[in-house]
Amino acid sequence: MSFNDLESGGVQLSRASNSPGRKDEFTQLKDKLSISIFKINGNIQGINRIVTVLGTTKEQGDSRDRLHELLESTRVIVKNTSEDVRRLTTWDQAGDKPDVVSNTQAKINREFSLAIQSFQRVQKEAAERTKISTERELQRVSNQQQTVSRNQDEVLYNHQDQFQLEEENAIPQEQLQQQVQQPRRMTDAERRYQEGLIEERDNEIRDIETGIQELNDIFRDLGNIVVEQGGMLDNIESNVYSIASDTNRANQQLVSAHEYQRKAGKRAFCLLIILVIVVLIVVLVLIL
Repeated sequence: MSFNDLESGGVQLSRASNSPGRKDEFTQLKDKLSISIFKINGNIQGINRIVTVLGTTKEQGDSRDRLHELLESTRVIVKNTSEDVRRLTTWDQAGDKPDVVSNTQAKINREFSLAIQSFQRVQKEAAERTKISTERELQRVSNQQQTVSRNQDEVLYNHQDQFQLEEENAIPQEQLQQQVQQPRRMTDAERRYQEGLIEERDNEIRDIETGIQELNDIFRDLGNIVVEQGGMLDNIESNVYSIASDTNRANQQLVSAHEYQRKAGKRAFCLLIILVIVVLIVVLVLIL
């Protein structure tokens, strides 16, 4: 194989690494990440709107279901996006414009990191608001149970009075038992309903806390990638500084050499003048 063949092969490899298809792939990945980050931020706004009304009179019947769906869908987007960010961050810059690739990597990493931080914050707020709402619900159920208990005591007390007057009023015993047992049956049904809601909310809180932990893991992994990339950039920067330092030293040496040559030229010129003067003196002496 001749040198020309090697040279032409090298040109072909360079063109392949800098092919339009590779640039299109990088652009598609960048656009995909931008859309995903936009979706994450949009979901965060929706989550914020729901969280602000949790436990208030503005809370709607499906608020918690919509909150759960938004949290789950956002976690999926974040998880998938983190894989694409990993690809972008470790993108091989061979054949591409390093400045463009580096700037895009820094921009996407910064925007995705901010989105993750916002999602972490809103998840924690959702968990806290859900806990507060659950505690209020428990307190409300407890108050209802106490109220029902007092009502039952009053019913029993009245029943004793009615039992004494049973013969006079001729009230059947079965009817009196129904009057006593009816409030208890209603209270049990309501209590089961409330306990079911509380258990459901406890599960939601656990899901949110699990999502926060998963998000922390993703953020930590991305942080490691950024640190690794930062180390590579530091090495490049160090090499640049080293080259710049060597260049400065070389420039200083060139300046010193130029200054030495300039001084040497002056000395040679002075010697030449002296030599000419000496020759003239010798010639004049010989003539005279």
